[in-house]
Amino acid sequence: MEKINEAIALIDRGYVNEGMSLLEQAEKKADDEQRLSLAEIYMTYGHLDKAVSILNDLSAKYPDQEEILLLLAECYMEEGLEEQALDCLLEVGPGSEGYARSLLLQADIYEGQGLFEVAERKLKDAAKTDESEPVLSFALGDFYLRTGNFAEAVPHLSKAKEHGMEDSELKLAEALSRAGKFEESLILYEEGLLQKKELYPLFGYGLTSLKAGEYKKAAAAFEELKDMDPDYSTLYPFLSYAYEQEGALEEALKAVKEGLQRDEYNEDIYMQAARLSYKLKDSSKGEYYVREALSLNPSRLELLVDLGFQLLKEERHEELIRLYGPVMQSEESIPVIDWHLAAAYREMEDYDKASALYLKAAAGLEEDPGFLEEYAYYLLEEGEQDKALQLFEKLLVIQPGMDDIEETVRRLKEF
Repeated sequence: MEKINEAIALIDRGYVNEGMSLLEQAEKKADDEQRLSLAEIYMTYGHLDKAVSILNDLSAKYPDQEEILLLLAECYMEEGLEEQALDCLLEVGPGSEGYARSLLLQADIYEGQGLFEVAERKLKDAAKTDESEPVLSFALGDFYLRTGNFAEAVPHLSKAKEHGMEDSELKLAEALSRAGKFEESLILYEEGLLQKKELYPLFGYGLTSLKAGEYKKAAAAFEELKDMDPDYSTLYPFLSYAYEQEGALEEALKAVKEGLQRDEYNEDIYMQAARLSYKLKDSSKGEYYVREALSLNPSRLELLVDLGFQLLKEERHEELIRLYGPVMQSEESIPVIDWHLAAAYREMEDYDKASALYLKAAAGLEEDPGFLEEYAYYLLEEGEQDKALQLFEKLLVIQPGMDDIEETVRRLKEF
């Protein structure tokens, strides 16, 4: 045993080859109990082949020893040999000391195979073996959390927390947040993060603060996360949004610029930068960010539409037509793009194209008040009073109380 401890000390200090050599020497003189310990050590350091060799030998000698079967199953799972792992686990039957652990490992395998109902059943069976065991409640709650059953996760994680299970507080905070119980979640996040501060829970705390409208807390959490790991690029759009909600637009834009330095291929950060630039009246910078995002993902329609709207506002009609050119080659009609193009052709006095595009857009925008008003006035200009009247009346149904439209309708009916 002394030689084994010496080997572990060598490996931990970085002398891996020397330590492994000592372990191999120790193995030659070890009794079966020591060999079992050596198998666990080999597993710890990733030498699964050596561990499997020892465990198979011991399993043949002691076929009823659950610990050997369970360790062997874990090795097979690490190697992706799931059928062999299940064979070992099924040897551990109900009523035995290792049965709950066997069920947990089986659940891991079935979950990995996408057999979620089978995995859930195994975890429930495990929980029934000892209802006071927090590890089993935690395992079931964590499974529900991973699979999106957040309301189901809460009672099991609460039970684990009541029994003082490590990490259950932060897991419960996440489950509550995802179940929409933000205030309860924040209390648990704050308690849990005082004890253990890690990146993912801190991000969850920031996100939950945003959802709860606690923008100062959110900004502080994301700033702390940024200090801990500046390359955690997901944080930057949320940090920016928190500052934006506080009215600190310059800070918000600074946050997304920092994000782009860390992740220049994140189109969401470019979109946020574009939106903030437009909000700060810097349309040229906004356009730059949109075009950068489009270069990363040309098929992202909301980016096209945002840029198209900006070009239309700035009366850059020919640029707008060129921008939408590739999209118009497809057979699929996109109503808002048809609307933009119709407005552009109208301003360029190409009324045939404008009329065709307005008509095309109307099929998808018949409930859009802005479109209905614009199209109705266009039809009036084109002498189509009856059609215009129909659209104005429809507009008043959708959005009553528009005095100017009511006056226009009255005049058209008198006419």
